[in-house]
Amino acid sequence: EDALSSEPQSRKLFGEYLYERDKAYWGARAGIGKSTLAFQCATDLARGNRSEAFDNANTPIPQLVYFFDFETGPSVMMGKQGRLFRQCPPGSIFYKDYVGQFEAGDIKYIGALLVIIAKLIWEHRRNTTIFLDNITALCGESDNCRKVLRNGIDKLVINARQKLGMNVTFVCLAHITEGDDYML
Repeated sequence: EDALSSEPQSRKLFGEYLYERDKAYWGARAGIGKSTLAFQCATDLARGNRSEAFDNANTPIPQLVYFFDFETGPSVMMGKQGRLFRQCPPGSIFYKDYVGQFEAGDIKYIGALLVIIAKLIWEHRRNTTIFLDNITALCGESDNCRKVLRNGIDKLVINARQKLGMNVTFVCLAHITEGDDYML
């Protein structure tokens, strides 16, 4: 049984597509705009803005946001989305460039990433949304790597809620090709 099942209903963060304490997985073909959508969502959350694209009945509350980039790189992300990033209040959103710093499918790197995220959660102790773009670049085709990442994310979300009284939400982006069953 889910340890969070007795918790109050989660607030919507991004229409019907993202709720507090979610572990959301957004997948699509390469080049379709997953990173752009995720970065726009991240900056909306950091600013406490209601997304204009989605009806959100809840009053938005600014979130602390971390955007871990394993694929695109700052020159592309900040070039395309830099204006949105600069509109966020200082200290509300952090972009972490990890392109090429993790070897796809190596579990020791997943462990290191989870430790980095746990330290950030502990340090800030605020409701936080974490974007991992792109877990395909991070895990490759390793089922074991995806399992370790999934279990680590589950533990971080539950421990943040139970031990710190805060909500941590994860959005994991992945490349999916037709007929692919790539799931975290």
